[in-house]
Order: sequence, then structure tokens, then C-alpha cells
Amino acid sequence: MIMAMLCLCVPVSAGAFSQSEINADWRFMSEDVAEAAAPEFDDRAWIKATLPHSFNSYRGVGWYRKALDLKAVARGDRVYLQFDGAALVADVYINGHSVGKHEGGYTAFRYDITKFLMAGRNVIAVKVDNSARAHIAPFGGEATVEGGLHRGVSLIQARDVGIDWLDHGGNGVAVTSALTLNNHADLKVNVALRNQRARSVKMTVNTRIFSREGMMVMQMTRNVTLKGGEAQTLALAGRMVQPKLWNGRNDPYLYAAVTEISDGNETQERIVTHFGIRQVQIDAQHRFLLNGQPYRVVGVNLNTGRAGKGQAVSESDIAEDFDLLEDMGVTAVRIAPFAASQAVYHEADRRGILVVTGLPEGKRGELTAAFHANTGQQLRELVRQNINHPSIVAWETRAATDAAIVASEDPSRLTLSAVGTDNPALLLTAAGKPAGIYFEPKASVNEAATLSGVIDAFHAAHAGYPMAILGYGTGGSVRHQSEAVTRIDPVSGWHPEAFQAAYHEMAWAHLRARPAVWASFVWQVFDSASEGRNDGDQTGMDNSGLITYDRKVKKDAFWYYKAQWSAQPFVYVANRRFHERTGRVTQVKIYSNQPSVTLTVNGVVVGTQDVQGGVATFSNVSLAMGTNTVRAESGAHLDEVRWTVRPAVPILP
Repeated sequence: MIMAMLCLCVPVSAGAFSQSEINADWRFMSEDVAEAAAPEFDDRAWIKATLPHSFNSYRGVGWYRKALDLKAVARGDRVYLQFDGAALVADVYINGHSVGKHEGGYTAFRYDITKFLMAGRNVIAVKVDNSARAHIAPFGGEATVEGGLHRGVSLIQARDVGIDWLDHGGNGVAVTSALTLNNHADLKVNVALRNQRARSVKMTVNTRIFSREGMMVMQMTRNVTLKGGEAQTLALAGRMVQPKLWNGRNDPYLYAAVTEISDGNETQERIVTHFGIRQVQIDAQHRFLLNGQPYRVVGVNLNTGRAGKGQAVSESDIAEDFDLLEDMGVTAVRIAPFAASQAVYHEADRRGILVVTGLPEGKRGELTAAFHANTGQQLRELVRQNINHPSIVAWETRAATDAAIVASEDPSRLTLSAVGTDNPALLLTAAGKPAGIYFEPKASVNEAATLSGVIDAFHAAHAGYPMAILGYGTGGSVRHQSEAVTRIDPVSGWHPEAFQAAYHEMAWAHLRARPAVWASFVWQVFDSASEGRNDGDQTGMDNSGLITYDRKVKKDAFWYYKAQWSAQPFVYVANRRFHERTGRVTQVKIYSNQPSVTLTVNGVVVGTQDVQGGVATFSNVSLAMGTNTVRAESGAHLDEVRWTVRPAVPILP
């Protein structure tokens, strides 16, 4: 196939498929238009849009259209249209013909559009609807379910013999491994094949494994004959001697598998798959083991949505998010409430950050057969599209049927069943051993000590079940400051930042003292859009993040966790945004991962304290009227803030 007006993402060579982004020059209309699928429809009055794009101000229908000038499809070639994500339901049309409907907003899908194309002008039209539907996860919930083509769209050119591009949106090659007792690795490479010719074809499938340094270290070859129109998964297997392991933050080592498919005459397809070799398990003491060694799993819930963009974020946005995660020192993230884009998993792979991921999270409609069918479809797509990412250590499910699907698709990973604190035994019988529960403090139980009670009660009742805390935390607004650590008041919207930090200090102390909790995840790293909520100083926002929605402010609680998890030396003066005060005597709290810190106020040394559990607290510190310079130092590392003390304004009688 020769396509005009397209920029290929990979070089075109004999046997190589090519994928072409078509994210520019779309037209968008934020309403349902009856004739929008027709190729002759006039869309010149519509809004110009570049993908990824999201309509995040309403729930309903939006239309996208794009025209392409193409040359004729050559004999023996196929053209596929791929969507990396469309929330929540997408009806796709090519030149007025219905190509298909996809239900689910956070996994990729593609269609064979060869028969619908013509030489010259072609029109793609997509109706996207993010209305709540009882059989599609997520039905609803606190997180805002934004609509649109919020991830990229591309065309794939391929031969009619080779990879099965219709296999749940995957890339057709799945590499799994198992470590042997003598530290060798048994590799299995499953290649999804499809023969779209009318006659049988004998295929040769060859996979070569290359090290990170570019050396070929292994090769596997098999022959198979496929009948006309047949699809089949072919398994190649081999043993790698003393492989280098993907070892989390210590050494995220990646290999490349180059798979070539020939029909006896020439190479029909070539595809490169990156993967890592590693082993994950939970031992009898409920410790998480990576490659047989205990590994600390601490981190945050990650929602990549951003102000003004919704879920339509760029790769540079995602890289910035991971820079912030690395700065804090996390070893893991839980992707919630929506499954992530490929860019997120790629960043986690190369940076060595563990991932727990699963179905979109939120309220459910009735648990009907249609609902289970949809969650099953989304789970299969999620697993087949992401099975090669070594960073993913657990698939998260919420029903026995989902757990069974994941176990059949990918037995190499942990299957984590998520349950709530109200009924932690809910899935024990149906889904096997759960590995995670939620802890969601309410306004009446804003005490972190409750967290330890939940953990201890669960272990007392279900001693044989490993447990992770999937979400714990509380809100904090950078605009709400006070000297006293006062509780959150949901009615008034009072969400003081100081209380959020104090809550996490107490919560982490309880978690740190309970090593039988194999993983814990703060809810959440970034403030996020949340329809219907009125937290703190903003409406429609969940402000329980450790960093603000715009990524500009790291809240005090961020620095507390950095003191627990990061080896990068630092000191930080907490309560820094409470810079307008009336009291002259105050407490100064310092977060640091250094052994001791020295505090000075207006150039006068107050004292030096050892840092205990990441915190040094100086009580009864005197401030002067007017502006005060407060400095914390530990060797070459320092932090400085300015607080102004003014007389209290009398209240008139």
C-alpha cells in the first residue's frame, strides 16, 4: 500500500508494518448531528481540533470528522484504523459506512477499513458519547468521566498475511517468562497470526531477542500453516541463560524481541516488542518479592488528567508526572480511576516503577450479563495490549468472573481483588485471595488511627490473605492555612493543608509498623476533576492529591513522603503558605531525610534537632512583628521561608 499525505512513524522497509499518526486537522462539534457520518456533509463551521482532544464540560455526544487523500490500496495490503482511546462509546464511519462500535473509553481498538477506502478523498467520522450507561464501566462515580478522542488515532498498513491486528487491540506479540531455580529464564513468545488470503499459507515465524546493548542473545523459529481466513496463536519457547533481570528502580533492564513473519517468498511483517524478565510473588509472610527478594511497594494513585485537557494529555505531560513521582521516591503507582495510555506504562517500564492497573473505577449499574460482558471485553483488551510491560505486577479486578478472565489471559502476574472496608470478605470466596482493600476516612472518622484498626481487624478475621491498602488519604487545600491542625469540615469546605500533612504523618506511622501490608498507595498524587464534589476552595475537584491539579504546588504532605521514600538529600519548612500570621509564638516543623537540621529565625540560631521519622519539630519559636526569615539547614541543604506577623484585627461589637 502506498499512502499519500501521511507521515509514517516507523521507516517503511520490506516486511515492516507502518503506523501513521493522523492527529491533526480534525473537526469537532459538541452536539449530535444527524447527517454527520455522510462524506459530503459540510463541517467547515465546526471547531478545528488536534488530537488528543476531550470535551470535559458535559456528558453527551460529540462528533469528529477528518478527510484524508489516499492512493489506491495495493493488492495484498490491508489498512487498519486504530483509536488509542475514545470515551466512552465510539461509533466509527468511513465514507458513510458503519465500521463498528466500541464500548469502553480507556483501551485501544482498531478496525480493518480496507474495503471502505477509495483512491482520492476519504472521510472518517466518529460519534463519541460519554453518557452514563449501566452496562459500561465506569457507569459513573466521583471522578469526572470526560468524553472525546482523548488519545491518538492512527492508520496501520500491513500485509494480508502476518500479525492478527484484530486481536483486541494488541500488537500481536506477547512475551512472558519464568525464572528457573538456577536463574535461567524460560521464555514464551505467543504470536497472534491471521491469514486473510483465500488459500492456505505456510508461515515461518522467527523471533530474535536483543539485549539493551544491541547484542542478539537468543533466537526461536517455528513453521505453521494457516488456512484461508484462519487466525491462530503460535507459541515459541526457549531458555535464556543467566538473563539480566528487570529489577525495579535498581535496574529496569529491557530486552527487545524482533519478530519476523514470512510466507516462504518474502518477509511479510516485522515487529519489535520491548519486554523485561522478572518474577513477582507474595511470600508466606505476605511480603512482596521481586526476583525472589523483598521489595518495598510504596506509592500513590495516579490519575493523569489535567486542567484544561482532561484525559487528553501529551507524552510530555506524562513524562513530567513521572519526574514528580521520581522526585518523591515512589516505587509503585496504582492507575486509578481509569486505565492509562501506553505512554504511562512505557515510562514506568523504563524508570522501574511498579504498576497495579485494572478496569475503570466508579459506580456500577446493575450487575447484569451485559455489564459482565463489557468488563470482560475491557479486561481482555487491557491485558493483551499491556502484557509486555514488566512494570505491571498486578491486574486489579472486582468480580469473580473478571478474576477468572485475568487468570486465563495472564497467569504470570498477581490478580488483585479490590474490596471495600465495609465488607472486606465480599470477594474472598468468589475470587480467591484478595490482595487489596480500600480505606476511605469519612468526616466522622478523620483519625489516621482508624487505618490501623481496619488493617488489624482484617488480618484477625482473614489471617491467610495478603493485603494491600489501595487508597488512603484526605483533602488539603493550599489556600486553606491555619496554625492549629484542625479537622476537615465538609460542610464549610474547610480543607486545611496542615491537617492533610498531619493525617499522613499518622497514617504512614501505622503502615510502616505493619510489614504484613504488602503494598500501600496514597489517594492520590494529583488533585483531580471530580464532578459533583465541592472540596476545599474549588468546586468539581477532589483535592486529596499531594500535588495540585496544575502540577505547580507540591503540598506539605508531598515533602513528608519524600522524607520517607527518597534518598535525594533535602530539607523543607512545612506550613510555608501560612505566611500571614497574628501569633508571635509558633511551632516550626521541618521535613527532611537528613540526620539532623538546624533552625534559624532572622539570623539567630534557635537550635539543632535530630530528625525522627522524617520530621523535626521546634516548639515555642518566637517570631518578631513584621516579616520573619525562617531557615532550616542540614549541611549544604537548606530551605527558607518568610512569615509576616501582624496585629490581630479586633472584631467590632
